[in-house]
Amino acid sequence: MTGPHPATPDPARARSERYGEVWDDYLLSRLLAGPEIDPAAVAVHTDRGSWTYGMLDREAERIARGLWALGVRDRDTIVVQLGNRIEFVTVCVAAFRIGAVPVLAMPSLRAVEIGRLVDATDAGALVIGGLVDGFDHRSLARSLGLRVPVVVAGEPEEFVALSELDGPDRQWLPADPGDVALVLLSGGTTDRPKLIPRTHQDYGFQLRATAQQLGVTRDWTYLAAVPVAHNAALGCPGVLGLLRLGGEVVLSPGPAPHQAFPLIGRHRRRPILTTLMPALLDIWTACSAYLEVDLTGTVVEVGGASMDRGRLAAAEAALGCVVTRWFGMAEGPLSFTRPGQPDRLDHEGRALSVLDEFRITDATHRPVRVGAWGQIEVRGPSTIRSYLGDHPANTTHFDAAGFFRTGDRGLIDAEGNLQVGGRIDDLINRGGEKIAPEDLEPQLRAAIGVDVAVAGRPDPLFGHRVVAFVAADAAGLDVDDVRRMLRERGVAEYKLPDELVVVSSLPRTAIGKIDRAALLAGLDDR
Repeated sequence: MTGPHPATPDPARARSERYGEVWDDYLLSRLLAGPEIDPAAVAVHTDRGSWTYGMLDREAERIARGLWALGVRDRDTIVVQLGNRIEFVTVCVAAFRIGAVPVLAMPSLRAVEIGRLVDATDAGALVIGGLVDGFDHRSLARSLGLRVPVVVAGEPEEFVALSELDGPDRQWLPADPGDVALVLLSGGTTDRPKLIPRTHQDYGFQLRATAQQLGVTRDWTYLAAVPVAHNAALGCPGVLGLLRLGGEVVLSPGPAPHQAFPLIGRHRRRPILTTLMPALLDIWTACSAYLEVDLTGTVVEVGGASMDRGRLAAAEAALGCVVTRWFGMAEGPLSFTRPGQPDRLDHEGRALSVLDEFRITDATHRPVRVGAWGQIEVRGPSTIRSYLGDHPANTTHFDAAGFFRTGDRGLIDAEGNLQVGGRIDDLINRGGEKIAPEDLEPQLRAAIGVDVAVAGRPDPLFGHRVVAFVAADAAGLDVDDVRRMLRERGVAEYKLPDELVVVSSLPRTAIGKIDRAALLAGLDDR
């Protein structure tokens, strides 16, 4: 059950010489039980209750013993598909203690994506919820016919119950700080999903440095409203960062105001930090007029889609919060404004660390003049140097000097502030969820039997809307039909088209690729 990850993602990169001054030897296995932790202090609140550090420590240890008894060993991968619930924390910490590597899957992924992840990571186990928000994850696991243990946080049916895992006491061998600690996902999960290996060193640095830059201490609370499998809610400083500090975490089952606002009211005795996408911030702002909530002094990290100063200022005025703008990716780059900045609503600020090197390049990857637009490239102590394995993207997204080519369009002004202006490529960014057209298009072709193209139509609320362009002989279909067929094929909900446009033919570029720009331009002529 050995996954494809090495002890270090790229031994040749020799990053320790460059970043040794900011990396430390902290291991994520110390979460919940380090010497800086008070076992009696409250660690996590949910709508189901509260847990102290001591309680979670014991639970994580039980799960670690149980996973070991199931055959999970150090350096094995475990696909973890759990939402914002207490089991997410205990399962991840249990994996860290074994030395296994959790692969964090969004709850919205379905059979197509989960099957690819299990195969791509050679997973030693799959951990899922049971019946969650009307969807039965056990049926998903059953449809995959897996030969590895399936562990269910809920009623297990024929699978293994997480609540019943246990095994003999063990002494866990400490990992090397340069070992891969967890794997995040990038963009759309195509036939070759891009797997992001984050080490104890680089992720531990990210947790510590983001907290320091924001002034967050153990006296704060982090409210996880967006999914904790996202890097934004997990480690900026997020759930893991507050647990490293010994602070408190509130896990909201979802980001909707009726879910998050009552939890905010219940836990306002400490300063609160939370993370939202722009569309969600707009919704919170609108709902604050008739749903009681007090966000005075709350710091809100906002990123993941385009924003303008007016929207952010309106949110601050209505909610009483402090908004900080963020540019960030699970691959590691982070740039953001700090809470005390007078111009914090005007741009995406500065890099996390003085050792981060952001640059803007042209189509030939040469740096452009100050203030000019181009592709954002970066290297630094929290940025990876390759995707896991020999993914083809390694040759296009990383250069020999260690710079990561983000695919995002931006500029750096004369004061050194980053401004972000959309994607260089065709990746669709719908409310912070990344959708690769080449991932969705084969599913659409198989479902409706005609040629199809997918593109992102700019949208002021979500960043992009997903538009499916289909050939004229599919004129009898409507978007609801297409969404239903894709659901039946196990495609994730966030990837489903928002619009269906029937075209006479699909335009192509000189080299035969679908011309998505021409398709989107044609919408303006309708």
